[in-house]
Amino acid sequence: MLDRSIPATFRIPRRTNVLLVVLVVSLVFVALSSASAPLLRSPSGSPAPTSAGPVPLGSSQSSPTPLQITSFDIQPQTVTVGNSVSFNVQATGGDPPYSYSWSGLPNGCNGGDQSSWSCSPGSSGTYSVNVQVSDSGGNQTQTSGSLTVQNSGNSGSGSNGNNSGGNLSNLFSGLGGFLELALVGALVSFFLLVALTIGVLIIAVTLARRLPKPVRHGATCPSCGVVAPPGARFCPSCAAALTPPK
Repeated sequence: MLDRSIPATFRIPRRTNVLLVVLVVSLVFVALSSASAPLLRSPSGSPAPTSAGPVPLGSSQSSPTPLQITSFDIQPQTVTVGNSVSFNVQATGGDPPYSYSWSGLPNGCNGGDQSSWSCSPGSSGTYSVNVQVSDSGGNQTQTSGSLTVQNSGNSGSGSNGNNSGGNLSNLFSGLGGFLELALVGALVSFFLLVALTIGVLIIAVTLARRLPKPVRHGATCPSCGVVAPPGARFCPSCAAALTPPK
């Protein structure tokens, strides 16, 4: 029987076997990666997009146009009670169809869910008409306009009253300037008069203090002729009785 055992000089250590296996696996992995790399690139050379589900034909990645009101008209903007007035609003963008909601309308007007309509107001006044437009996606936008409704019986008298009021206001405005000037002049004159009076008083007091006072003399002694001080009864020189001067 033959001896098939490998001599010790030809045996490969186990550690070397492990290294060889690792080396072979690495080479296989590199080869597979190099072979699959061209498949992951687009024809232009850029990386191929990752799979995110099928994209429908004709679909657009851009966002839709936002909902907005392009025009809003009230014709005429000034109307008398009982006459017709029309409302018209136009919108674009968003997700049609649109719905409309009107508010701030006079009595006798109800827009409902419509973009163009007309009515005859039944009450006078100034109204801020508001319209809100909504699309099927829940987006909303709104705008408003002014409507003036006048009473038909007071249009002429009201204009006459306005004219007369304007004339009176013009008259008072013209007189107002004159009255203001007159009031300013009167105040200036009053303050000048007060200042003049105070100045005169100050001058009078100053002059009165600077005037010399009159010298009072006593009686003259009949014996020696000496003038005695004022109020003396006897002569300071000879002691003779003095007669008070008359």
